[in-house]
Amino acid sequence: MSHYTWHNVTESSRITTKHAFATLSFVAEIFIFLYVGMDALDIEKWRFVSDSPGTSVAVSSILLALIMVGRAAFQLLFFPYHF
Repeated sequence: MSHYTWHNVTESSRITTKHAFATLSFVAEIFIFLYVGMDALDIEKWRFVSDSPGTSVAVSSILLALIMVGRAAFQLLFFPYHF
């Protein structure tokens, strides 16, 4: 809930809203982890990986490098404004 509306609702509505969003967040997180877990157990995908391990390692390395560059850029651009 935005800080603009937070002061315009009653205390019971604040608590209810807080718990409702926490519950939705928890359910969404469970759904994502179940989906990723079930997807990781797909045998057909593991057969593709075993056919071309070099490509899988290269793609994983590139993705990891891009994630690290993105995180570093975020830290450099936005971290100084937190103080």
